[in-house]
Amino acid sequence: MRSLRSRLLTTITGVAVLAVSLFAVPLAMAVARLYHDGAIESLEMEATWVASTFSSAAPVSLPTDLPRDMTVGVYTTDGRRLLGSGPARSPLREGVEGGVLIATAPIPSDETPRVVRVATIRWPARRTSRGSSWPGWPYS
Repeated sequence: MRSLRSRLLTTITGVAVLAVSLFAVPLAMAVARLYHDGAIESLEMEATWVASTFSSAAPVSLPTDLPRDMTVGVYTTDGRRLLGSGPARSPLREGVEGGVLIATAPIPSDETPRVVRVATIRWPARRTSRGSSWPGWPYS
C-alpha cells in the first residue's frame, strides 16, 4: 500500500501537469495565430510595395530586388495572371493556400484594374525585400 505522502505527491504532480497543459495549449494557439497574422501583414506590405512600383505610364515589369523564395504575379481582378510567376488562375484572397502564404494588393491605376499577388512558402522566418526582418520574430 502506498503511503499518504506518495499519493499526495502523485496528485499534486497530476494537477500541476493538467494546469500547465490547460494554459499552455491556448497560449501556443494564440502565439501561432499572432505569428500567422504578422506574416500576413508583412506579406501585405511586400505586395503593396510591389504594387506601388507600377505606374500607368511605364511598361509593366516586376521589380528585380525581390527575395528568391517569393513568387510575385500581376493578375486581373477576375484572377487571370498577366505577368510574373504563380498559378495561371488565382482566387486572389489572402491567407494560406496549399501551404503557401498569400497576400494581394491593388495596383493604383485609372485604366484597367490589376492586382499584385505575392506568395511565399518559407514562413514565418524570412526577410523582406528591403532587408529588415519582421518585428518581434525570434529568428530571422
